[in-house]
Amino acid sequence: ANWEDGDDVIVSPALSNEEAEKLFPAGWNELKPYLRMTKQPNK
Repeated sequence: ANWEDGDDVIVSPALSNEEAEKLFPAGWNELKPYLRMTKQPNK
């Protein structure tokens, strides 16, 4: 609800780590096994 353009985004838990690596080559921060955050891709 308070997300602003440029903030980190959530990587869908439906994506495996292998699929996420292809979409987010810069990596992500895993807060919990089901909660991964990455930089907004188009920024």
